[in-house]
Amino acid sequence: MRLNIFNIAIASQFERFADQTESFVIGRATMSKQNGLWSHGFLLGRDTVIGTTDSINEYQLKSYLESSKVKGFKEYPSTPGGSGWLFSIFSSVSPLTPASTLSAFRWLISAISATVLVLIIQGLGLTFGRLSLVSSGLGLLFSPMITVAGGHIYWMFGVFLLPMIPILLLINAGTEKINRALLLSSIAFFFKCILTGFELITSSLLAPIVMLAFVLKLNGFRKDLIGKKLFLLFVGMGSALILTIAVLTVQISMVRGSYRDGIVHFIDRLETRTIGSRIPEQIWSNSPIDEGSTALEVVTYYGSNLQALTLFSLKKYQLFGVRYRTIFILYFSASIVGFLFTNAKLNVLISIGWLSFLAPISWLVIFKAHALIHPQLDVLVWFLPTLFFVYASFGAILGQFVKRLKNKKRSNTRAREEEGFETLEP
Repeated sequence: MRLNIFNIAIASQFERFADQTESFVIGRATMSKQNGLWSHGFLLGRDTVIGTTDSINEYQLKSYLESSKVKGFKEYPSTPGGSGWLFSIFSSVSPLTPASTLSAFRWLISAISATVLVLIIQGLGLTFGRLSLVSSGLGLLFSPMITVAGGHIYWMFGVFLLPMIPILLLINAGTEKINRALLLSSIAFFFKCILTGFELITSSLLAPIVMLAFVLKLNGFRKDLIGKKLFLLFVGMGSALILTIAVLTVQISMVRGSYRDGIVHFIDRLETRTIGSRIPEQIWSNSPIDEGSTALEVVTYYGSNLQALTLFSLKKYQLFGVRYRTIFILYFSASIVGFLFTNAKLNVLISIGWLSFLAPISWLVIFKAHALIHPQLDVLVWFLPTLFFVYASFGAILGQFVKRLKNKKRSNTRAREEEGFETLEP
């Protein structure tokens, strides 16, 4: 995630991934250094006065590295901008040069994402065996999207997954402290909203709920209790979402003068990302998906045209890639085989895995307009949380095969030993 050391992602994609949103974070740090963290409603943004030879993204990076004075600042009011707060504070306390500070911050974000990923695959691996842990780890290691987004200072993909951790830890710790886990998950969801805004919000909201259903089902909770706990988590995260909207409304009012402006902007962005009513024609023309595509066609595109795994990439091309569609077809086949083993835990894993598709599909359907023009970003929804269940299932099912073969071998060995003992009797 920090160096693309295995060349999983195309070099140009790794170097330029979402550099516009990253420039907003860098711009916030530059403005914070000049006028303080609270300036311009502590919103993300960037300098509006750029050089003639640089792109605005390159200019903003150069401005930060050279500690140049910000001549004009345009806010990006679609997110509270917590990523910018974090980087601004980090920059203010860092004794390093701006270039080294930025590099160190990327290392920090990569380490946070890696830690969250490890906790998830460890939680599943401790329950479903080493092969499950290995298959999950390999699925993440060879994912080009995890590679480019995990250490990105705006997307910080580990933050998207953070609300699942308190719930996942209940798998092996028991459910006595489930209410505390629900509270911690709701708080983590609030931090996700503050740090990364409303990106992939429906999937981010449903992912911990799906994980909770998985943990409770695995622990044998009654259906009525599962329903109550799911409702409590939904209320907790819903409250966190409302609080985030309130924070952003106050921020926008600090810049534009009234709370009404903040609410109007939120509604405007909601309409833009769902029905696309205010998206310029030029942006539609650059979309790889046709503007008139149905929700089903959008979901199909996200499964059929994008790479889930890449074993190696050159500078401009991916080699030995596997599309998401292929992964899902294999999962369908493996699920049929897995159900035949009649293992209760494995059946729960596979069943919830299929249920988890509701989380990514919710974003692709509800926020179809955003998905139409940003497939290079929104494809991350497949990890909220579907692919974790899919990859874990592959290893768990393979583990069942191995276990059965070992048991069969032991039975044959025991039978031969008993047969040999009988021939020795007088």
